[in-house]
Amino acid sequence: MGNSPILKKFKEIENDIFCLILAGSYFSDNKQTQDEWRDVDIIVVLNKVTLDLQRKVSKIAKSLRNDPGMDVSVDIISKEDVTNPQNILNLHTKAINAIYEANKTPSKIFFFGIFEEIYQLSDSDIRNYSKVAIRELFQEAHKDVSRNLNQMLIDKDKKILKRYIKRIFNIIKLAIINKNGEIPATKAESIRIAANLFKYDFSRIKNFLEIVNSWPNISKGDEYDELLSSIFEEIYHFNEYLRQSETIT
Repeated sequence: MGNSPILKKFKEIENDIFCLILAGSYFSDNKQTQDEWRDVDIIVVLNKVTLDLQRKVSKIAKSLRNDPGMDVSVDIISKEDVTNPQNILNLHTKAINAIYEANKTPSKIFFFGIFEEIYQLSDSDIRNYSKVAIRELFQEAHKDVSRNLNQMLIDKDKKILKRYIKRIFNIIKLAIINKNGEIPATKAESIRIAANLFKYDFSRIKNFLEIVNSWPNISKGDEYDELLSSIFEEIYHFNEYLRQSETIT
């Protein structure tokens, strides 16, 4: 199953796995990203999804999450989901994005199994997917604003701040994928590419990148409220720009 310590966690069920895709900033060459925003997105593609296997994967995920410096997300899907073109575009955003990135830049994704049998997403597929995914991300943010913003400001939890910084950069990444199919390697590259593709002022989003770069120094003081509110506003404004300019096709 390879030498990766994460891959080794799945050795117990390797015969039940059709394919395993590991993505996220944990595998980035950017050292600061690894140290401060160590995300691991794991897509476990099982030959057959059973309750017993779901429990075993859940146990593995829990053991990975015991590392306080690692933000782990584990999703389970079936072989039928990724080999049947009628099913693959009904998967959730994270799974489709990981599969698309693996198709385009396999050197950046760690996987084993019969990856070649996975349906290859076409340019048309990915444009349709990215348009829907942007709408879904915006709707999720809108719900949080209307339901939970006050509680978020009271809690002043840095995890919440991180989640919404990720969300705005995910929306930008999806907009770039929709426009030209390119996959930015870093958040800074996302801004650089987007600035050339879209007639939009990214200056405030560049400030969010500074938050990422100075993450250990971000406190839970009065500036937290302003940061979180400005991120919500930017998500809204960028989505409105994409909608009104009909940039996303």
